[in-house]
Amino acid sequence: MRSHANRGKQWEGVIDALHALYESMNIALCIRTPPNMKIVKAIKGGQFLAYFEKQGPPDYMIIHKGLPIMAEAKDCAQTRFSFKKIPHHQANRLDACDAMNGLSVILLRHGPTGTKWVVPWRHISAKYWSWWRTAARRGKTVKGSASLTIDEIRFAGLEWGRTGYLKPLMKWYESLEEEE
Repeated sequence: MRSHANRGKQWEGVIDALHALYESMNIALCIRTPPNMKIVKAIKGGQFLAYFEKQGPPDYMIIHKGLPIMAEAKDCAQTRFSFKKIPHHQANRLDACDAMNGLSVILLRHGPTGTKWVVPWRHISAKYWSWWRTAARRGKTVKGSASLTIDEIRFAGLEWGRTGYLKPLMKWYESLEEEE
């Protein structure tokens, strides 16, 4: 049986390489936001013993043409993308970024179809919070409310390929500004 333990790290490596390309071409400033660490003990020579705290921030902050973009990378090995993969505190941060006129997204790799998606958080946040409120009360959730199907991902997200996610994302974002 094949291990999926590092699947998310592999996906983040793909995104890190794309971000390095964006930076080398002066397209965007991409900042990796590492999880918070709690230092337990100093060892010596600048080394220390530490552990990752539970509540890390979303994975990336990107600035493109003055627009702040907060991104959370998620890898989906199943046919449905489970909301359990988005911690409550990260959903709060994504909401906060959107509320401050930034743009929050999920960078999603859907393994079963071999596709990559940039999913604007505002397209899925209502469904996420509806599921979360029910799950937080330990209530029974409605079938299908705890995840997104590939059809829902196609409807909410923007598929991207070798050139990256910024071009389709910005095209979508600029269309919003034209509507206003």
